[in-house]
Amino acid sequence: MKATARKRPLDRRRGVKAHAVRPLAKERAWFESNRQKLFAKYPRKWAVVSGGKLIGIYGSFSEAFEKGSVAAGTPHILVKQILLADGPMNVPALTFGLLGGRVVHP
Repeated sequence: MKATARKRPLDRRRGVKAHAVRPLAKERAWFESNRQKLFAKYPRKWAVVSGGKLIGIYGSFSEAFEKGSVAAGTPHILVKQILLADGPMNVPALTFGLLGGRVVHP
């Protein structure tokens, strides 16, 4: 009988990159550390962060997503509204799968 290799569960302490565990961790950290400064200059605007740096500030989510991904050269961007604190966010385009998200309705 041939021995089979046992699959190990994901070990987050060894060899797993941060982006595999928490997507856009670098971008989220940058945004949180600069939230107060951004709010002072651009309250309620939308910030685009990629690669741990600010790509741009935009007036709407759709503008930030479209122009931000082009400016960053990648679709892997963080788009966040500049508020003092995060609250629940509702993005109908994501809810209805218009931006490539998969939503399964019962």
